[in-house]
Amino acid sequence: MKQKWKAVLVVLFVVMAGAAYLSSAIKGNGKVKVAVGSDERASASIGLESEVSLEGASTIYVHVAGAVKVPGVYEMTDGDRVWKAIDKAGGLTEEADGASVNQARVLKDGEQLYIPTESEMAALGDSKSQLVDINKATKEQLMTLPGIGEARANDIIAYRNSNGGFPSVESIMEVAGIKEAMFEKLAPLITSGR
Repeated sequence: MKQKWKAVLVVLFVVMAGAAYLSSAIKGNGKVKVAVGSDERASASIGLESEVSLEGASTIYVHVAGAVKVPGVYEMTDGDRVWKAIDKAGGLTEEADGASVNQARVLKDGEQLYIPTESEMAALGDSKSQLVDINKATKEQLMTLPGIGEARANDIIAYRNSNGGFPSVESIMEVAGIKEAMFEKLAPLITSGR
């Protein structure tokens, strides 16, 4: 009987020591390493580890619009990718051109994710000769672009004048107020002429 009590006490001690260690690890950095799997029988043992955060992940909100089954504003977790937002919106419609959107991109809080249809992309393809050259366009030409009003057109012109132009279409994101979500809408409509 004494040996059973000793065994019980040893087990309790081990459990309490493990709990104390886990508690100190959580207080230290909020993360605990968890072994996902390993195979000792393999000639080269493979151990995979993943950090599991025990802290609350922050919430972001994304407006999914265009060719998805259920457009709307969706609550996502910071770090989620575009494909997860599309999935939450019921997936792509039959008319959607999913290949025109980078579905591996990380989402940002407050962005609008627009999924174009194949016919919208075809219409853009037909008008490629009418691309707006961001290095030469007038304020009025820039204002024909979606999301570009007079103030932002002036910002684009001021940026290209003070920086010697835009070396690529991606460099338009250096202009205040033009981030990745807006760039995705502008990219098929602009050229840097280089």
